Amino acid sequence: MSCGGQEPSVLPSRGPECAEVETICLQTGRRHYTGPSDLIGKVRVQPHDPPFHEDLPRLKSLNFCYTLEDVLFEEVKGKDRLTWSVHRPALVFGFSPFSSMNIVRSLCVYASICKHEGKPLMFPGNRQAWDGYWDASDADLIAEHQIWGRRTDTRRTKP
Repeated sequence: MSCGGQEPSVLPSRGPECAEVETICLQTGRRHYTGPSDLIGKVRVQPHDPPFHEDLPRLKSLNFCYTLEDVLFEEVKGKDRLTWSVHRPALVFGFSPFSSMNIVRSLCVYASICKHEGKPLMFPGNRQAWDGYWDASDADLIAEHQIWGRRTDTRRTKP
């Protein structure tokens, strides 16, 4: 969902029990660079070309990732001891029992069906998907990256 104008209220609702929070970790994803998928075919959005890097400018479209970052930046403004980090993994591999987006599980089921039916394992997507550029991260590695983001001196205090 693009939700560019919708303000999430998670951070401003922090009560006194969260007064000791020192670091906020925000995980968004690839859509920061490519735009929201619900706008594909509806709005002309020129995505960035890979490889992506953190200092690319924002796309000229509504984007929930930008809204989340703006809420984060507003929350940390003037709070020098409150640091933050933003992590943008694209395709996440790892244990996810209830996610329909679990590509590893989906490919394993597909491979099992092909084997059971005696058919060759063929790429199930189109040419664009085959030739496309995708980066993937392991869920455990992303968690380690977020811990590193908390412990390192590269944590941000200003957007």
